[in-house]
Amino acid sequence: MCTQKPPHDYSQQLYDKYREDFEEYINSTVLPSLREKHDEFMLRELVKRWANHKVMVRWLSRFFHYLDRYFIARRSLPALNEVGLTCFRNQVYNDVKDEVRDAVIKLIDKEREGEQVDRALLKNVLDIFVDIGMGKMEQYEKDFESSFLKDTGGYYSRKASIWILEDSCPDYMLKCEECLKKERERVSHYLHLSSEPKLVEKVQQELLVVFAGQLLEKEHSGCKALLRDDKVDDLSRMKKLARRLLFDRSANDEHERSILTKLKQQCGGQFTSKMEGMVTDLTLARENQTSFEDYLSTNPAAHPGIDLTVTVLTTGFWPSYKSFDLNLPAEMVKCVEVFKGFYETKTKHRKLTWIYSLGTCHINGKFEQKTIELIVSTYQAAVLLLFNSSNRLSYSEIMAQLNLTHEDLVRLLHSLSCAKYKILTKEPNTRTISQTDSFEFNFKFTDRMRRIKIPLLPVDERKKVVEDVDKDRRYAIDAAIVRIMKSRKVLGHQQLVSECVEQLSRMFKSQTLELSHKLTLLSSTPSSQTG
Repeated sequence: MCTQKPPHDYSQQLYDKYREDFEEYINSTVLPSLREKHDEFMLRELVKRWANHKVMVRWLSRFFHYLDRYFIARRSLPALNEVGLTCFRNQVYNDVKDEVRDAVIKLIDKEREGEQVDRALLKNVLDIFVDIGMGKMEQYEKDFESSFLKDTGGYYSRKASIWILEDSCPDYMLKCEECLKKERERVSHYLHLSSEPKLVEKVQQELLVVFAGQLLEKEHSGCKALLRDDKVDDLSRMKKLARRLLFDRSANDEHERSILTKLKQQCGGQFTSKMEGMVTDLTLARENQTSFEDYLSTNPAAHPGIDLTVTVLTTGFWPSYKSFDLNLPAEMVKCVEVFKGFYETKTKHRKLTWIYSLGTCHINGKFEQKTIELIVSTYQAAVLLLFNSSNRLSYSEIMAQLNLTHEDLVRLLHSLSCAKYKILTKEPNTRTISQTDSFEFNFKFTDRMRRIKIPLLPVDERKKVVEDVDKDRRYAIDAAIVRIMKSRKVLGHQQLVSECVEQLSRMFKSQTLELSHKLTLLSSTPSSQTG
């Protein structure tokens, strides 16, 4: 029918009939079945009809593949697969999308209120919003996500207006923490990954940004009270700010600055100087990144072949992070050298120290079924890149090539071979990492998502944080003692302790025992050194 010369060439008629058959089937069967159902029942019917439609498109486009190869290619017409999906979009999707969106949002709100919902159903329905875009996210974003985010804002605005009146600051922050955790879980279960930053920002805006002033100034449980009563866990939910800024989780710079202004008013400039430095650092880092990108565009030979974002920080403002002499794979070494070359054009008086533990990499894993984008830490990426040149590596070989400690390598290999996403296979196949294990790249790995984040078990930094806080407090105690003794010259031990406690109570809850110990040490020091 397609190889005869005109007027016996029926290619155009076949192409038209292919589309007409889809349109006829949709009008006679699909739309009536959807219009007689509502809410969750309609969603189930839509998922069923979409699955059937994809099977139809797949098989009919195979039957008429000859059209795709010659007739369609020569005339630059839409491919058969595209024609089939477009029919569903124009006749079904456009007819029911508003009702589907409202039904999905209704189910999500039910789940937020504690009801059990069919997450698999939600996942399948939202996949339709993604698939119908045929490679673009426009339908998902315009037809679902924008309304969903608006509903989310309204939902949490109503909740926050009640909680802010009923709860103490720590209780309110606990609820916020739990809400953010559950919203991130929703992304992993059924929302598209691209929704996570927008969703988190929306929740933070309604729960934290809007009520920031009231939270900080609550009479018996605000920031001042928490600092006074040494509530480290509660304060950590409000802030130790560094990680949110570094990983770009901050709602916006202006909000951060307004919070810091309030803290400064409550606790003094000394308390917030480092945090203000952090915010300034991040602003300068963004400008620095823009300059780096301009440098690469004018020096194409210097481009490392990988998209690289570097955040340059000032050491004195930030917490101290572990810095290891990691042996980077060749792909990463070029990135480091290129950035060093750029940075030396700006200044020769600063030394760069690379904190690999805070880095993030996006790498493509080419598995048998499909390519999946893996979001990993720099350390995890360094391990995985070793398997580009070796099929099998032992524990000791990986340790030698990367120059990692046993403790860190165990964490890395566990996250890649024993946790949820088994990117590597290991022998023996156990749930723990041993120094006699061997590892291979798992070509058979697959996942329903095309992009996955592989978590790395965090190091417990709480002990280090507490030590740093104690160290800072010792300096504050020293300064208070010196100030008092300079003004009073001579003072009894107990009276000195009382005055120190009074002065320091604005910053933290001083322990009398700690002060007594400090004073005992001072009294045994020669006067020349004390002065």
